[in-house]
Amino acid sequence: MRSRPILIRILLAVVAGLALFAAGAAAQAAPRCDGPRHIRCDAGFYCQKATGVCQRPGAWGVCARKPRFCDFIEDPVCGCNGKTYTNACTASENGVNIARTGACNRIVRRPLGVPIHPRPA
Repeated sequence: MRSRPILIRILLAVVAGLALFAAGAAAQAAPRCDGPRHIRCDAGFYCQKATGVCQRPGAWGVCARKPRFCDFIEDPVCGCNGKTYTNACTASENGVNIARTGACNRIVRRPLGVPIHPRPA
């Protein structure tokens, strides 16, 4: 009868060791990218930065894997490239960081020399 508690202790120790190993592997820092040295990520990854940090010189990011599939939940975000994406996942899928939540404002560019408010005839 005494062997049963010992087996349970061994089993618990093994499970706890596996849990600590898994937590340590998950806690490893992702490789840093961009920054002052413009470090690039491997293929299939992109340099993910915090929301609103688009082209700030010397800003660091982390290499994040581009998702292969995204859901269809509509929660628009404005990418750092000025395009509106359906949600943050679709922006990541395209390797684009998020400038802000919500759709981008469309700025219509006028040809040079065209007045903003035409003069009445």
